[in-house]
Amino acid sequence: MNSIEAMEFLLSKIKGTRNNEEFLVSMNG
Repeated sequence: MNSIEAMEFLLSKIKGTRNNEEFLVSMNG
């Protein structure tokens, strides 16, 4: 995965969560 793909993946993860807390939980597994 190149840096652009990684950035798009992170953006999609952020948009897919309702708030920062959910985002952190999803990142921590």
